[in-house]
Amino acid sequence: MYGYVKRLMLLLLLCALLSGCKQAPPPVLTPSMQQSMEAPPAVTPTPEPLPTPKTAQRIDVPLTYLETVGGARLYRMGDTPYITLEPAIEYDVYKDAILLRAKALRALAAAHPDVDFFAYFIKRAGNCDWYRSAGFDVYDYASLAQRALTEDGTIEFGMYEPADFQQYMEESYRLDFHQNHIGTYRSYTEAYALMCKRLPLSPMLKPVGEMDYDALRISYYKLTENPAPSEDMDVFKTYRYDLGEYQEFVNGRERTLGMEEEYARGEFDRDPYALHQLSFFGVAGGAVRTEFHHPDAPDLLLLGDSQCRPFRKLLAYHFNTTYYMDLDTTNQTDLDAFIRENGIDAVALIGQMSMFESYDAA
Repeated sequence: MYGYVKRLMLLLLLCALLSGCKQAPPPVLTPSMQQSMEAPPAVTPTPEPLPTPKTAQRIDVPLTYLETVGGARLYRMGDTPYITLEPAIEYDVYKDAILLRAKALRALAAAHPDVDFFAYFIKRAGNCDWYRSAGFDVYDYASLAQRALTEDGTIEFGMYEPADFQQYMEESYRLDFHQNHIGTYRSYTEAYALMCKRLPLSPMLKPVGEMDYDALRISYYKLTENPAPSEDMDVFKTYRYDLGEYQEFVNGRERTLGMEEEYARGEFDRDPYALHQLSFFGVAGGAVRTEFHHPDAPDLLLLGDSQCRPFRKLLAYHFNTTYYMDLDTTNQTDLDAFIRENGIDAVALIGQMSMFESYDAA
């Protein structure tokens, strides 16, 4: 169906491209702004341009080794409560894997010239070149992925990259290696703007409120030698959005992925180490189909990880049907056949470095 509509909407696509739909951060939401957002924003006929992003700066963040938990070496960043995994230095095995995955994805795109392909890399603290004084020469895997994925022009590439440590702290959890709700919203707007380069999407969503779940404190790792005091733990917060009505199916059975409704009712574990980010947004364990019933919109295949899951439904809102697969499901699926059998119009690979290292399109 969408192939027919797509031809009719070429003029709209050209207008969207010329209107300057650019990758950029969302506007800063102050507490007063968040409290005042009681109703959904007015719908505008075309995606609105986003502000110009910051330019990444050369900075230095001291690191202090804490301990190793589950094989992961953890470091405190400066004199802050923020921790990071060991910075990503250069390894040939990772570089070779990224090049191999990029080649496979380009081949998949070449086999489907009528399908639009996108890749969005989410940099975490360990991917940022901030630790020279600590003896870490961080390798720029993101730029390697960008060069490899875009060399033939079949794939649009974008990247979340904090410009400085201050922005990182504003948009990330302290003791969890995921973006908080502010960073998640930024990534949504940037991925949305990336897709606007080729697709005529409906207007960008904006938050209509914020929830903090009784000021729930969370921590990803339970440090034994250097436990974090409760005041250093994050408060788990999410934005609310007006998504309207939709249906969701997990492995063919109608249900919603994650525990968003349970958390809203106060039905959740108060243990700060209960991995709330994963519980709230869910772990797929198979294909997830989200239907917003927009028959004139394209169908999306979204390949993502835990960095992508918090905003997968925001992206799905702009499509008719979205099929979401996590890394394991992606690597167990014949993507070529899946695209053909389900009439996919766009494919997006979104996640952190491990998603690009481990991706297998064969």
